[in-house]
Amino acid sequence: MSVISNLTAMPNRIEIVYRYLGICEDIGMSKDDLKQALCPPALGSGIADDVINEANRLGIIEATSDGYYRLSRELRKTPALNFLEWLEARLLDPVQAEKVGQANFPDALAWLLEQDPAEPFEFGDNISGLITAQCGADVGAFELSNRARSQNFVYWAQFLGYTWRLRVGNTEVVMPDPTRAIERHLSHLLAQTGELLIEELLDAWASRSPVLEGGSVRQKIIKLCSSDVLRDPKILSHSTSMALLRLEKRGIIKLERRADALAYTLNTKPNPRPISHVVWQKGR
Repeated sequence: MSVISNLTAMPNRIEIVYRYLGICEDIGMSKDDLKQALCPPALGSGIADDVINEANRLGIIEATSDGYYRLSRELRKTPALNFLEWLEARLLDPVQAEKVGQANFPDALAWLLEQDPAEPFEFGDNISGLITAQCGADVGAFELSNRARSQNFVYWAQFLGYTWRLRVGNTEVVMPDPTRAIERHLSHLLAQTGELLIEELLDAWASRSPVLEGGSVRQKIIKLCSSDVLRDPKILSHSTSMALLRLEKRGIIKLERRADALAYTLNTKPNPRPISHVVWQKGR
């Protein structure tokens, strides 16, 4: 099981487990009380059991000797504001993800970020055929083998800040867009230095989130899903380009092209835009 295949383990339910046990601190909570917090008794205990099992698999909770559940020791030392970053590392770092039964999640998310936001797929689509066409049958569609799993994956990608859903008429589409995730990481990477060369920034954020441009998982997927010609590494993907432009328009960063500095190109139609530096603007 994983957060893709465990259809009841939606991110809001996992967060409820974290919040409730955070209030209980070292005391913990009995399984029956935790199950009632997660799901009304009238709906049965199966949903709550699946959520608790997934939270345990992720290392969010641990069982005490007297049958109570509490936050894991690692999380009890983690400030509440950093829970999302802690969970992101658990799901996106390939080594950590494999240890907690989530080996396919980083590959699936990196694949999503390589899709063109101008050609989104519908939220209700079974995207296994699309993945197979691009990456081959050997990847097993990254566990996204049916419509329900695809939707559960999108819930998690949206929770982590890498996509969002847009309603167009009677259709709801999935937009690959890491704007929120990138802003979260930029607050750490640029707040001290104020600015970075774009190549330095790509290296820095890739170490924090390997599904982002330049990261090890992203590079793996690019090589896997490309046919005869690889995308020019100095041309940023559509989703990364859109995210950086959105952050600039919101006044979070400023994108500059300076002479004698290596430039990367934003994949913006019809006029591609070269940039060499990213300057932090938030709070100035």
